[in-house]
Amino acid sequence: MSHLANSTVREAIITSFVQDIRAPLTFITVVTPLCACLVTLLVVLFVFSTVESRRRLIFRLNVIAICFALILGVLSFIVSGNAILRPFSPVSESLYAATIIFAMFPPVFYDSILLTRLLALYPTETTSLSTLVRILAFPMCVKCGRLVVLSLYIHQYLISAPGVAPLTVQAEITWFRNPYVITEWTLQMFDNLYGDFRSSRVSSHSEQLFLRVFPLQTVHSICIHKSAEINIG
Repeated sequence: MSHLANSTVREAIITSFVQDIRAPLTFITVVTPLCACLVTLLVVLFVFSTVESRRRLIFRLNVIAICFALILGVLSFIVSGNAILRPFSPVSESLYAATIIFAMFPPVFYDSILLTRLLALYPTETTSLSTLVRILAFPMCVKCGRLVVLSLYIHQYLISAPGVAPLTVQAEITWFRNPYVITEWTLQMFDNLYGDFRSSRVSSHSEQLFLRVFPLQTVHSICIHKSAEINIG
């Protein structure tokens, strides 16, 4: 009878351990190959870029974005690996908080890089200040709202429960139902939709302007002329 009881206890302990490491193991399995891809992407970015392109703001912003993602991958690997290898000795609360911050705030920076598309379509040298304000006011307000919402969420999350273990449990329970997280996702959706809408609208306007300047017959004649040159050559 005691042997059966011991077997039941061991089975319960093993089942509990498997349940505890399931989430960290999933993070490691997903994050590790993604980080490896980012390292390759960073190398390719430098190898196939020119000195002139490296001086551009968009290049530097992309490098910073990749570095942020790599830092998040390293932090996630440390936290998740420690949860698997040393479940009774969790990482410090500051390290866990840094991981959460690097997971929540960088997407705002990534979406801000997309604003460079609008600045490329509306150069500051040739666009009036009123037009720039009218175009950039909405995404800037949305991004400020996202920063405020994320700050409130981080503050509420860190003071809700002392220690890493209670924070992990609370994150698993409230992640998809937290009003701050839902608000951030909604604002992020509107932020990206606005950038895509503006970019597509300007692209459509540019195509219409091109057809006005170069009518369809003229474009057709140019294509035929180029085709004839290729055939003769």
